[in-house]
Amino acid sequence: MTTPLTEHEAFSLWVAMQRKDLRRLRQYLAAGGDVNAREPRGLRTLFMGACHSGKIDVIRLFLRKGADVNAKDKEGCTPLLWACLNEHCVVATLRLLVCNGADASPTTQQGASAIYIAATCCHSLLIVPYLAPFATDEQLKSFLLKHYEKCHSSVYASVLRELRKRTNRSEDV
Repeated sequence: MTTPLTEHEAFSLWVAMQRKDLRRLRQYLAAGGDVNAREPRGLRTLFMGACHSGKIDVIRLFLRKGADVNAKDKEGCTPLLWACLNEHCVVATLRLLVCNGADASPTTQQGASAIYIAATCCHSLLIVPYLAPFATDEQLKSFLLKHYEKCHSSVYASVLRELRKRTNRSEDV
């Protein structure tokens, strides 16, 4: 288990992430810093913070330095779920995480999945079709029931298509 960051380290590194100050982040890592170190209260890792901020260059740097793509915080949020909480989340961030082994199907302790978070956190529903193939059947059904009225028809249709495709596959077996 890594040592939690001090308040000063956490603040300094958070500012560096927000500014995409890769030089400062590389200095931290070269001095033995850990991308999986947690904030002082132990909630998030540095990597989760990078995913939440959506800074793709920082995420790539941290992945090269061994970031744990499936680490969980105290609430059960993974880096991918933190990325979905970003109101400016883009498919490129999610794709980068999934291509590096992130599991896109876990839920928080309260049962919130990536597709649920993406649909309810006041941001683009354009990432929902990307997440649909990774969601469980129950997560897709829940999405369709809860977000029918506020969802753009093309997004709703893509989730429905994914669910139908799965149903057809299971009937073929």
